[in-house]
Amino acid sequence: MSNLDSISLPRLSTYKSTFGSPTEIEALKFYYWNQAVSAELYVLLHNLEICFRNRIHEVLSLEASLQASKNFAWYDQFDFSIPGNTSNGKPRLSKTGEAIDKVKTDLQKKGKQLTPQNIICNLELGKWTYILKTRSFKNGSAIDWKKLFPLIFRNYSNFSTKKGLSSLFSRLEEVRLLRNRIAHLEPVWKFGSKTVNGTTVNAPTNTAQVIARLNKEITWTTHVLEWICKDTYNHYIGTNSYRKLRILVSDPGVVYFSI
Repeated sequence: MSNLDSISLPRLSTYKSTFGSPTEIEALKFYYWNQAVSAELYVLLHNLEICFRNRIHEVLSLEASLQASKNFAWYDQFDFSIPGNTSNGKPRLSKTGEAIDKVKTDLQKKGKQLTPQNIICNLELGKWTYILKTRSFKNGSAIDWKKLFPLIFRNYSNFSTKKGLSSLFSRLEEVRLLRNRIAHLEPVWKFGSKTVNGTTVNAPTNTAQVIARLNKEITWTTHVLEWICKDTYNHYIGTNSYRKLRILVSDPGVVYFSI
């Protein structure tokens, strides 16, 4: 089986058209370039995801334990129920509640303890954003996100308006989608059109646009890391991985990338 057969011509077709490659063989270069970019982006997303979940866990632990512990089972106090869609109308668990229950079940099957640390490290990135939208504790009291958001995103200041909060959640969703593309071995540069601060950013359709859009996405993603933890952000942008990423996502990086 040849390289082209193992990857498949349909999979290479999007690289061929976007990067203007005359043949599938030429498109292979960009396919492997995408792998190299994905590998370095994974380092960035790994740092962000760990900081994100640990920061949420610490803040919610302190809130639920009345400031007694930074490592507390706050999720057992959250109300993850949503209106039922069955004939009896009884509430059912949200997908986040179901995910937490599944993590507990899986840990028990493996004979592992249901410690907060074991549970939070097994909860996937997408569920953490939904946790931030949970409205109340099981005792009926409201979760005071106006107080908690500034503690989680310590370097983000635009919480005062709906637009500012919407912008934050939109950015978190973009991070999730980027992570999913990497996890599913998809082109990391295949972004759709979107509006950022009133400006429409179009989907890339050629090499120059791919480079420009990827660089914007890298900048936006590092901003999220900075909002959560300034120290981790400063460390990351000083790493060889970050420098390599920026070199790869440049005209010379694409032109001289070797397969």
